[in-house]
Amino acid sequence: MNKIKRYFVGVWTEMRRVRWPRAIDLLADFVQVIIFVGFFALVLFGFDLLVLQMLKAVGIR
Repeated sequence: MNKIKRYFVGVWTEMRRVRWPRAIDLLADFVQVIIFVGFFALVLFGFDLLVLQMLKAVGIR
């Protein structure tokens, strides 16, 4: 039981040391991730269309 108590005391101590981000920083990071994911989704969609057109041109699909 003592080990469990020490574990949670250690976790609590570390959690107090964490520098939590501000809400505005989280929002800025969130927007960057959404833009990044959207950009690469469009790139992959474009590659998919390109490969599909190439397959149609050769008569495979």
